[in-house]
Amino acid sequence: MAEPIRRAVVGAATTEEEGFELVLRHKPSLLICTSDLETGYGMNLLRRVKAELPTCQLLTCWCVKPRPWCRRRCRPTPMR
Repeated sequence: MAEPIRRAVVGAATTEEEGFELVLRHKPSLLICTSDLETGYGMNLLRRVKAELPTCQLLTCWCVKPRPWCRRRCRPTPMR
């Protein structure tokens, strides 16, 4: 992790409950969350955080298993 980012990260969690406890303790301005947690569900964590800390910005990464039909239809689009 790059040094400027490392200094700004206040915690990391693998479960919904751990994540929510960290949010309550540190009151972050940004929460980066994945849908794929060890226990709990990322979307529930985001809802709970938004209800408790409405000013927190939320960024989520969705982890989905690619489907065969998706590989054929979903082609990366080059950036211009």
